[in-house]
Amino acid sequence: LLGDEECLMAFCTAPDLVHDMMDHLTTLYLHVFSQVVAKIQVDVIHIWEDMCGRQGPLIGPAQWDEFMGPHYRRITAFAKEHDIPVVSVDTDGNPELIAECMINAGVNLLFPMEVAAGCDVAYWRKQYPSLALLGGIDKRSLAEGPKAIDAEMARVRPALAAGRYIPELDHCIPDDVSWDNYTYYVERLKELVGKA
Repeated sequence: LLGDEECLMAFCTAPDLVHDMMDHLTTLYLHVFSQVVAKIQVDVIHIWEDMCGRQGPLIGPAQWDEFMGPHYRRITAFAKEHDIPVVSVDTDGNPELIAECMINAGVNLLFPMEVAAGCDVAYWRKQYPSLALLGGIDKRSLAEGPKAIDAEMARVRPALAAGRYIPELDHCIPDDVSWDNYTYYVERLKELVGKA
């Protein structure tokens, strides 16, 4: 609503406005969700934040707890009330500085675990055992070919064996990936998860 820079500055220069915006949007979304859950059983609430870069989150843990935490707790309370088992967050980059904040607010799945930002699913699996992970396969390996794809499959195998991890690319398929490399990746992924 404000643009990236203006929004980030507003956390310091107009905190009441940021609080009001977050409260309004959460109230709106929960009102819409309440209409949906009245008709069908929902399995996942997915929050698309994209609030991190390669160097970390765009706001610190204290700001996250102050501004976002209360609204995440409203969403996760709604999920619990309606037997929605998964509350996931999509953020690019490296969210480690705010991971505990999200977990404490009820988030139980994180996506896409971007490799280029330093997110290693084996590390995350050990560091945050209660958090499910999705993604974590370096999309860039697909352009490099079979050897790089095989190395990625071997790299994520320990996280898969540990559980609570769904291997998937850490972003959309880049446009420099050939069809042959893509189909090779799909076959290796099927083997990895026992579906070959």
